[in-house]
Amino acid sequence: MSQAEAIRELFLGGKESYPLDKAASLLAWPRHRLRSELAAQFLVSEMEWESKPVPWRAVAVLAVGEWSYARIEDALAAQASVLPTLIRSDNLRVRLPRFQIAAILAGARRAGSTADEFLSRYLTDLTCLEGPALSEKITGFREAYQWPAAVPSTRDR
Repeated sequence: MSQAEAIRELFLGGKESYPLDKAASLLAWPRHRLRSELAAQFLVSEMEWESKPVPWRAVAVLAVGEWSYARIEDALAAQASVLPTLIRSDNLRVRLPRFQIAAILAGARRAGSTADEFLSRYLTDLTCLEGPALSEKITGFREAYQWPAAVPSTRDR
């Protein structure tokens, strides 16, 4: 399964949970890595996940840690409207000194990502710092910041 197919299945499929093998397949992770991440996320033993369904939210949160918002949006294409408005990407033109541009490009190469993806991840700290004030001023900011962890389950939607 391609990454784009996995993204579409995860964010358009509407499943409440997945068997461990399916969740690992969507993330393109080995089972042991997924069990370890789930154990840390839910503070339970790794072996509990062998027979327990993996909640959609857990897979989605791990996916967002693995894939950029831009990759998710691109894979969803015309159906990207399922994403919160503030998750959707937009363009911003900035002027930076060339040494900073060189550092951004080097960091992106080292991370195996694009400059956009690298900056988006790098700016997470700024988002955390500004988040409380922005949550009060911008409608939907808190939901976008907490996405996908704050997304209601399919039963709640």
